[in-house]
Amino acid sequence: MILADKREKLRETLIGRSPGVPPQSLRALLAGRGVRAHAVLAGPVDTEMSRGLDIPKASPESVARAIFDGVEKGEEEIFPDPMSESMAESWRSGAAKALERQNAALVAEPVQP
Repeated sequence: MILADKREKLRETLIGRSPGVPPQSLRALLAGRGVRAHAVLAGPVDTEMSRGLDIPKASPESVARAIFDGVEKGEEEIFPDPMSESMAESWRSGAAKALERQNAALVAEPVQP
């Protein structure tokens, strides 16, 4: 119970009680503490939820393997399947990633009193 309480306090501190905060928002803030935040941007995965969809799907095993590989390589955004990988370059060179880099630079600069 004590560990769960500490974990909840840390979570509240990091994301301000917003469970939908993307890792991109936390990445620059946590980097100084040695914490890496990864975003997994997966396409359709063959799970119970998507079984009825007649579309190409990646196996859960291949997606899990790709996620671990991405974390090991230090990738900030992980595109673990063929569909999501087809969008990776446009994501990495897009406006959202550029804004993230700009915000990270602001966080890294010391604040003047």
